[in-house]
Amino acid sequence: MAIGMASAILILLWVQNEWSYDRHFKNADDLYRVIENQHFSGGAASSMAATPGALASALKKEYPEIINSSRYSNPPFAFHKGEEFINEKVAMVDKDFLKMFNIRFIRGDINNALNEPHNIVITEELANKYFSNEDPIGKTLTAINSVFTISGVVKSLPLNSHLQFDILLSFEGLGVPPDDWSVRCYNYLELKKGTDSKIIGRKILNFLKDNKKASNSEIFLQNIKKIHLFSSRKYVYDISGHGDITYRYQRSWRYYIREDFEPCCHIYSHHCLY
Repeated sequence: MAIGMASAILILLWVQNEWSYDRHFKNADDLYRVIENQHFSGGAASSMAATPGALASALKKEYPEIINSSRYSNPPFAFHKGEEFINEKVAMVDKDFLKMFNIRFIRGDINNALNEPHNIVITEELANKYFSNEDPIGKTLTAINSVFTISGVVKSLPLNSHLQFDILLSFEGLGVPPDDWSVRCYNYLELKKGTDSKIIGRKILNFLKDNKKASNSEIFLQNIKKIHLFSSRKYVYDISGHGDITYRYQRSWRYYIREDFEPCCHIYSHHCLY
């Protein structure tokens, strides 16, 4: 009986952790990822988590219900530490990202930390790793062919978030303008509080068809609280490491979860490329 009780408690704690993903953001109900549903000749369809980079700013400009937007990508980066090259978790974002996802600054100013080219924001853990007890503001980190200046130190996001990074870089600071349709990345939107996501979802449905020649794609909104558990094996070029709601049901926790979620599309899964 003791083993059974201990197992039940561990499973419940695991379930609670899986269900808690991205719910800690104070504005989680208003944060959405854009999903693209591509249609091909013959009736085939493919749903993609990585969407054209220009969508974030274009949608924000077009619809007043969208108050913030940001691109997000995880390109590979290696930095010098002495004679070593060390791979770090890097995220390329736009400035709105800092406010959208409640990034907590320990040093530096959230309003201008990513304003200058080659400025970077690092986590407190990374600051200790490279600089020990020194103030890292104004110091540099060197990657291959690039030198970055540290303009901010922030708290890491909790582990129960699908967004994880040690370093934040600016898309624009690296020469990728917000209207670049050739880049594929994850696009996030923040809706004005009280906005009905179904209404704005209907408004943006044919945005790609209306603004990109030869596009036969529709776009959808996926609330961030549903990304971890309701994305596995559904989207091409998705962030890796998602859970799976079907597997969680198999662990007999169906009694803890309502089935009123709104799945946005379907199909495959793959690691995102920048």
